[in-house]
Amino acid sequence: MLCMSENLRPLIWIVFLLFLIIACENEETLEKTYEGQFSFGFEQSNFYPCGSNEVWWVIDGEEYSKLIEEVTALSIGDTSIGDSCQGAYVVLRGVKSEKGSYGHMGSFDREFRLTEVIDVRCGTLDDCE
Repeated sequence: MLCMSENLRPLIWIVFLLFLIIACENEETLEKTYEGQFSFGFEQSNFYPCGSNEVWWVIDGEEYSKLIEEVTALSIGDTSIGDSCQGAYVVLRGVKSEKGSYGHMGSFDREFRLTEVIDVRCGTLDDCE
């Protein structure tokens, strides 16, 4: 019986390592909360998450319409930014895609499937610090 359990050890390690690999790959499909700057316009749907140099393409949907309405209510939609606003600062919940080429002409680093708009306000230069 002892020999059998010794033969199973490598198999147990392989199963454990496969589990870790799968868990790490699926982390990108988890719904999380992100904050950053958002702007939109003709063929643009730009989310600049805090702490990153990436630009994400926000996918259109029911929550996206809510986001656009709230940003427009701040009078900072498209390229018209209010005098005291530095864009729209947003807190959003959703799922980011794997890194790649997304959106208009593939110019976005990731795609972001928005599931909830948590906060939208006039941005300041200190928001992501």
